[in-house]
Amino acid sequence: YIPLDPRPEATEITELSQLRSVELRVSVNSLTVKEIKSLAIDPKTYIVGEIDYTNAKIGASFIVGDEIVKVNDTIPSSFIHLSKLLAKEGETAVVVKRRAFITAPGHTRVQAAMTALKLTVQKKYSYQVVTCKKMPYDIFLTTSFGFTAENVTVAKNIKKFVVAEINGNTAAEKYF
Repeated sequence: YIPLDPRPEATEITELSQLRSVELRVSVNSLTVKEIKSLAIDPKTYIVGEIDYTNAKIGASFIVGDEIVKVNDTIPSSFIHLSKLLAKEGETAVVVKRRAFITAPGHTRVQAAMTALKLTVQKKYSYQVVTCKKMPYDIFLTTSFGFTAENVTVAKNIKKFVVAEINGNTAAEKYF
């Protein structure tokens, strides 16, 4: 584990390959061919390339960058095999490898945050929830991961932060 550097002027950048990742299980009901195509899964690496946030099932389960490792405890042998496993009837357990501290926000949460910012949800964009610690006296959160965030009120008495700037040549630039 390589901790984030809390110094606002930090110049060290954590290599993307060294950021902590976890394997976790997400459950979804069988996916249609259209839903599987909407994930834009790379046929060689099984990494999710896009999310359709208008689809609640997809938006609540996957994020861009998820690497699909297993489906119903089966390691896919090919992209066609993976597609067939995802399309099976009933509840499907998908094990994904994902950056630690990242969760799928789902359509409702993305919509609420974007409305608070007076923006609209756009297709082919990635929205993620990143868990970070911020001191109460900080106005901005800046890390060597490569982004600056600012506070936003999503709903009454619910404060979150939204990435305000992606710094160039950083892990955030590559990841986001």
